[in-house]
Amino acid sequence: MALPHAQGYTVGALQVMGEQLSIPEILQVPQFARGESQVPLDCLPGAGVQSTWASRPLGFPQRAQTLCLEASHPAFDRRWMLPQPLGDLIATVALGNEQNTVQPVVVAGLFRAIDLVLQGESHDGGVGDSELSHAQLYRGHATSARSYAALLMTLCITDAKGLSIFTLAHPGITRLQETYVRKVIDTVNDLDNVLYEIANENHPPSTEWQYHFIRFIHDYEKTKPQQHPVGMTFQYQGGANATLLASPADWISPNPDASGGFDYRTNPTPADGSKVILSDTDHLWGLGGDVPWVWKSFLRGLYPLFMDPYKRDILTGGSDEQWEPVRAALGHTRRLAEKSDLAKMVPHSELATTRYCLAQPGKQYLVYQPAAGPFSVELVAGDYDQEWFDTDKGVSSGKSKFKSAGGLTEFKAPFKGRPVLYLRAP
Repeated sequence: MALPHAQGYTVGALQVMGEQLSIPEILQVPQFARGESQVPLDCLPGAGVQSTWASRPLGFPQRAQTLCLEASHPAFDRRWMLPQPLGDLIATVALGNEQNTVQPVVVAGLFRAIDLVLQGESHDGGVGDSELSHAQLYRGHATSARSYAALLMTLCITDAKGLSIFTLAHPGITRLQETYVRKVIDTVNDLDNVLYEIANENHPPSTEWQYHFIRFIHDYEKTKPQQHPVGMTFQYQGGANATLLASPADWISPNPDASGGFDYRTNPTPADGSKVILSDTDHLWGLGGDVPWVWKSFLRGLYPLFMDPYKRDILTGGSDEQWEPVRAALGHTRRLAEKSDLAKMVPHSELATTRYCLAQPGKQYLVYQPAAGPFSVELVAGDYDQEWFDTDKGVSSGKSKFKSAGGLTEFKAPFKGRPVLYLRAP
């Protein structure tokens, strides 16, 4: 799941850019980053050997009260502890403070498998050491490293990367994971700005396991005051978007591939309402994205997410000159979304020759022109307020009145560059 990397984003910066703050996988398995581990290194056999990558908490202060889970498996003889308590994340990020006008979105990523998936590969920000043992991989587990590794060894989890814990092959572990998920839900259910993600880029054999936990969350939240969207993201390596679309998830985050001549990088598939689509640069490029991608995604009914190498303390690709326009474009789309009655608009590619159009026909139209030059829009006859926005410069041309006789109507922006046209009936 993409995020403003390193919590160096200040509330003020987010307010200026108009973006919303997203938090990555909160709790499960190692969070690898350069530096010394804040988990005691003597808690596992052989853990005194420091690897290049060590885990660290996400940077939120700890509460005096540590959230705990009682283990249900007989081999598990300790309390399952969460030294990175959700309560702190809620207090620090989700609720903010009285001066905070940003409404953050907390993405509760329940399980983190990508570091195990990447074991043996060389990736910027991931593990590239094929010699890491299970003890080393799990010593930074957000639950008790000693206890989790002990459980794995007791249950003889011996596959090369330990990834079978993200399948339904071990009923004891699945029951333990269910206990953990129930505790997370109990903790954050009173908040309305929470999305659940089962696991970021988990491997394709995890499909039925992820489906199970999507249904598990849906079923358990039926007993609670609030119900939250549950998502599934691209499976690394070799996953297919068809698996995401067939899932019981409310939202999905695909890879670039699409049928019918579409692709999620340069010509996104229009959303049809069956799933909320979070178009995440992490799953499309790794590091990537540009201003046209932001607007194309938005005008096709998708929600663009940018994995930002902000401050470059983990991700180092590109430059501020490359990424700052992307950050600004995200804010511009949000402001335009707030200005329009977005909930009543759906993709209508057939109404504009540019093929990028959100519309409530006869009421409002948003059209993006990804190239210079005139374009045409099929309109219902009537009076409209007209506004142009220059996506290259990030400025509006102001409002004017426009009367349509109906039918295919040609428009040309009053400036050079890639425009967005907004028409709205008074």
